[in-house]
Amino acid sequence: MFGGNDFMNAFRLRWNQALGRETFASPPAPVTLREQLTHFGLKKQSARSVATRGPAAAPATPSGTICASAAENDRIANWRCVAFMLAASTAVEKHAKSRHNCPTDAPVRPYFIQTSSPDSCDPAVDLRAGISSPEARIPAWYLYDEIGSRLFDVITVLPDYYPTRTEAAIFARHLPEMAKVTDLENGSLIDLGAGSCDKAPGLFPFVKPRQYVPVDISVEHLRATVTRLQREHQDVEMIGVGTDFSNNLVIPGQVRTERRLFFYPGSSIGNFTPSEANSFLQQVRSQMRKDGALWIGIDLVKDHTTLERAYDDVLGVTAAFNLNMLLNVNRIAGTNFEPAHWQHRALFNADDSRIEMLLEAKAKTVVRWPDGERSFSAGERIHTENSYKYTPDSFRALLEQAGLRTIGMWTDERQWFAFFAAVLA
Repeated sequence: MFGGNDFMNAFRLRWNQALGRETFASPPAPVTLREQLTHFGLKKQSARSVATRGPAAAPATPSGTICASAAENDRIANWRCVAFMLAASTAVEKHAKSRHNCPTDAPVRPYFIQTSSPDSCDPAVDLRAGISSPEARIPAWYLYDEIGSRLFDVITVLPDYYPTRTEAAIFARHLPEMAKVTDLENGSLIDLGAGSCDKAPGLFPFVKPRQYVPVDISVEHLRATVTRLQREHQDVEMIGVGTDFSNNLVIPGQVRTERRLFFYPGSSIGNFTPSEANSFLQQVRSQMRKDGALWIGIDLVKDHTTLERAYDDVLGVTAAFNLNMLLNVNRIAGTNFEPAHWQHRALFNADDSRIEMLLEAKAKTVVRWPDGERSFSAGERIHTENSYKYTPDSFRALLEQAGLRTIGMWTDERQWFAFFAAVLA
């Protein structure tokens, strides 16, 4: 193949000769040039047409032959060689561009790593134990089967449910400032509880991540969405991580340790008790270096009517979301809950500063499963979810207890929701 230096030496030689200048460079063999032109599909005729832009042609005889001195013919030949060189360089450039943009190039693919498995205990055994306890309970993650996940998507757009749109408004207004405060471009954006990955990609233009690391309990929850996102963002390395980060946050070695930005939106930390939240924040801290940061959303304390309506909307979507949990439990634990025998309740517990979602028996009912049963009296309740609410000061104190220092806080005009940025203390 024609080397770059050889090409330029030959070009300079023929260009200077065409201009009548002296040169001491030696051109490569003409056959090599022809092979190069043939490789790029250059037609000789197109080069000839370019060569006519050289010095004026000698006058023709009546027979049509060219009358010119040998020197003049050499000069015309030199111009033609210059034209070949120019055309070849253009062909090389076009070929390189076509290869760079070639749609047949293999696309970048995301990685998927399961760093820890969900709790290995039999969920049926755990569910039956929770239902049998004096204060009956069902863990909140059983809300999210396929139907429950779709119902929650509907909840987030209801007029009564303010957190999602309020958080989005904070991002729309303050993202540039948030990115400036943390200054973590070209780092790793670690999206905790990523689910459908619908929030973090909106941060890409501001934090410009080198890696995007969505984290959820199972990589299978992430696979389809992350694969689509990778096609849309070929310049960002994507690593889907499956781990139960509520118990043990495990970040694989493939994730860069420097400039980590942990992203935990949606006030999901409110589903932890304060002690669980402290443990979780300490785990995040253990995965950060001094050049890392945490962005985390919290729902703020407000009037009780607004809070309770957000979790018990007038259309009854949240009620359906809570009652659907019983059908999911039936499939897993072999119970025989009848959703029609229960009603949804959402109450604000001021002493503990939390919303409590409950299922209340409408009348006396018996729930049965293989080798067991539990009787519920009218009005007796099953606890299904907590959502703790904070003041800015109380959450700042929680961060401090976990060894994190607040460097920024942004809220909406009504101060219903807040987003914190924190670093190592």
